Order: sequence, then structure tokens, then C-alpha cells
Amino acid sequence: MPTAFLTDVQDAARLLAAAVAVDLVKNERLFAYSINRSWNKLRDRVRELFLDRPELAIAGRDTSKPISRAEEILRLVGQPGFVSEEQVLRDFVDSMYPQK
Repeated sequence: MPTAFLTDVQDAARLLAAAVAVDLVKNERLFAYSINRSWNKLRDRVRELFLDRPELAIAGRDTSKPISRAEEILRLVGQPGFVSEEQVLRDFVDSMYPQK
């Protein structure tokens, strides 16, 4: 099962702006993701957040850690860190399937 690397689009934009504006960030590659899970684990979280959705089969889990340098840079620009996994999934599902 492929691994999913995701983050909130606003966090990615903040990192891009910080890479240009913050003097402490020079000549380095920034990884703009805070969540690294298997797609099955993400489906588990979506099921937890949206209980009215159908069940899907699951298997596997990736246990990679978030990128701490990116979190450090987000803190430099006034953010407490990455947007939570729950908020990223809520925003994604809401953008794809708006409430009627």
C-alpha cells in the first residue's frame, strides 16, 4: 500500500513564504508535510471523523515521523506547527464533498 504524505495547503504556503522571507532559511530543501501514513490509516481517520461513511477494508501502517525542521520554520512565522491531521482531513473532505 503506498504511503500518503500530506499537509494542510496553508502550511505549505506558509513554508514557501518563510523560505523566501526568513533569513535563517538558506539553501535547504524543506519538506512540507507533517503526516505520513498509509492510505488505509488515513481511511481509518476519515471513518472516525465521518461516521456516516461506509466501511472499507484496511491493512498496513507506515510509522514515519513528521519533519521537525519544517515545524521549526512554521513556529518562526508564528504558527504553533502543522495543522492537525484531523483538520487537514476535515478541510479536504469538506472541499471535495461540501454540505448541502
